[in-house]
Amino acid sequence: MYGKSPLCFLLLITASLLSAEPLEIYYFANQQAYRLDGFDRETPQLTEVSAEVVSDFEGHRHEAWWVKGELPLKSEYAATLSNYTTKRIANSYKERYRSKRYKVFMRLDEAFESLAEPEDPYSLLRIVGWIKDGEFTRFTCSAMDLAELEITESEFGGFPVCYYVQDGELVRRKTVYRWDRYLLGEETNDRSANLKEKNNEGRGSLHFAAANGNVDLARQILEENKKFVKSSDRYQGSALFFAAANGREEVVELLLSYEAPIADGNQGRRSILSEASRNGHLPVVKLMAPGKPKGSEMKWHYSWAASDALNENYDDVAMYLIENGANFTVKETEYDQYVLAKFAAGYPELGFKLIDKFKLEPNVSRNGYNLLHSVASYADVSLLERVHSMGVDLKEKSRAGMFPVDHAIGLGNVESICWFLDNGGRYEIEGKHVDPFKYAISNDQISSVECLIGYGYDVNREILPRMTPLMFACYFRRFEIAKALADAGGVYLLDSPHAELTAIRLIEGDQADLVARLIEQGWEQDRLVLGELSLQACSEFFESDTVKEMLETRGWIQEEADLVTLASLDERPNVLKTFEADYPAKLQEKFGDLDIVVRLALSGKGTPVLVDMQLSEEQEELRELVEQGLYAMRLTPSTQGGESVCFTLKTKIQLKSDFDLSELFELSDVDMKPQALVMATPLYPFSMQSKKARGRVVVQFILGPNGKVYRAHAISSTHYEFEEPAILCVEESVWQPARKNGTPVACKIRIPIQFAP
Repeated sequence: MYGKSPLCFLLLITASLLSAEPLEIYYFANQQAYRLDGFDRETPQLTEVSAEVVSDFEGHRHEAWWVKGELPLKSEYAATLSNYTTKRIANSYKERYRSKRYKVFMRLDEAFESLAEPEDPYSLLRIVGWIKDGEFTRFTCSAMDLAELEITESEFGGFPVCYYVQDGELVRRKTVYRWDRYLLGEETNDRSANLKEKNNEGRGSLHFAAANGNVDLARQILEENKKFVKSSDRYQGSALFFAAANGREEVVELLLSYEAPIADGNQGRRSILSEASRNGHLPVVKLMAPGKPKGSEMKWHYSWAASDALNENYDDVAMYLIENGANFTVKETEYDQYVLAKFAAGYPELGFKLIDKFKLEPNVSRNGYNLLHSVASYADVSLLERVHSMGVDLKEKSRAGMFPVDHAIGLGNVESICWFLDNGGRYEIEGKHVDPFKYAISNDQISSVECLIGYGYDVNREILPRMTPLMFACYFRRFEIAKALADAGGVYLLDSPHAELTAIRLIEGDQADLVARLIEQGWEQDRLVLGELSLQACSEFFESDTVKEMLETRGWIQEEADLVTLASLDERPNVLKTFEADYPAKLQEKFGDLDIVVRLALSGKGTPVLVDMQLSEEQEELRELVEQGLYAMRLTPSTQGGESVCFTLKTKIQLKSDFDLSELFELSDVDMKPQALVMATPLYPFSMQSKKARGRVVVQFILGPNGKVYRAHAISSTHYEFEEPAILCVEESVWQPARKNGTPVACKIRIPIQFAP
């Protein structure tokens, strides 16, 4: 009944109710303010503004939004919604004391129908406000008819309204329904309303009252005509469904008192109890399942609901249903995998309950992966003690070569690491095994490294051939970890083939203390990095002032430059091999066409020795692929005065998207429609196997002129468990692109993906 929005932003503060003026929307990040000028398709267009422009804003200025202007809570502008779902965020073991939070997933098309439709729907900005006790508490902003936001426990019980903005002005609605006026407090008695009035989706006042938790309106309607309790929308969705999906306990109780059926949808085969269960609404589940199930049909509803609760890790809902006789189908051969998955996901209480239900031995394991492996990354001492007391082996090694303690090391769970090592979980490294230092450094876990040092692990054991943990940390630019290892006696292997790259990383990061240790351990002044450049030349190239100062203090003075400029060469070198990089589709979507200014230090043979580039924090994920492309470049040899020399070169490289996303066609605009040459088979999710449910997901994506899939996302689904497999199915299929005037073009496509057990 809803889809996930590909892009929407959370507005963390309320709107100002100022004098009538155009609406302005601002976003704050790291104390800087940006004005939202609109959307280019789904991409927000933000313009930096000065502090004076937003001087009236009094909230926190990081990851916050401000709607400046008047947002009247009037039905002529604000449309109430019914097609949304309020889903509790399951708290894991580490979050067990945290208050409840909810995600609200909304479809806004029913609000859009009340407008005079514009030529370009992307010219409209959608603002959805969450109302509690007559006041806005939160907003979200979207360019599409899909939106989502997160609310707190104190906001639960409120409801959303939708505004449309065009050119900074609120758009007045063409159609206002009676339920809008009632829910917004403009009317208090609905008895005179046309009870048969419905919107284009076939939903009427009772649907809206149920979805938004207005028990007074629901009661008035049912007292007028109790038959409305069985009315359904065009998708056969009943009022009880919308009440259950949003945890509206009072409305559910009222509807059940009027004998509302607990199944609706396709031929009455959608369980509304299951809908409440999959969204984590325990009070509603208790109303609909007050005791042991009576009859085969109720057992079916209980079992389906229990499966949904288990899949979503709602241990309170699942336990309640199981204790009241719910059953669910999991293959006996998969009991252990199912239990281990619950422990690993952070829901041990659910796992303990399943061990009892499946009558499993506590030392359950698969391929050497046991319960302690599952909980080590997040567990505290009390949970570790509880699991270990059941007889679970803390020194069992999995097929992947990992002990339970390794999972604690990889996530930096110091409490868990210490418990394992204090209780005999310490091991000697031999055979096939994940090295603890390597694993901790790879995952940037300085706390794990410090813990291992404290327990006396060898900081100079080679974790790769001729590479110590210190060198490994330098390679990954984990300089704080490198300092901790150096302070603990870590060494560089100066005769290692990795020594030069270690030196480059340190100078590039301007790590003077670590370079000083390199020198103290035997790096001599006349040694050249990669046989080409001195440490002084490298520090000059990277403009590493701290390293330069340290070298000068030691008397390492550069008398003659190792690097010359391009202009001083006898002849400008020619490019033999240009820059090439594998630019993945996901990164193309994120960054588009990108120009990056780079500086290279090249040997006299024309091979890159050093690479320097300035990337933003967001662009850092591009560094490795750009470096690979730059180091693969080749130029003709360079000389100065007839002698081979190293030289510096500043240039601009381009990362090009496969096509311009702005040149996008609808299916109706192309001459030859795209088609799947090989359609992948969607993978039926393991989590749904117990229900044997059929399902359908509509996936929207862009098919490029190269036949690649971009921006695939689900816009509707019968079960959100099917969404990820549906997207994967589309991405793994082989496509023939659309054509216009004989030329392949980018095209927007919507396709249904069917699921059957």
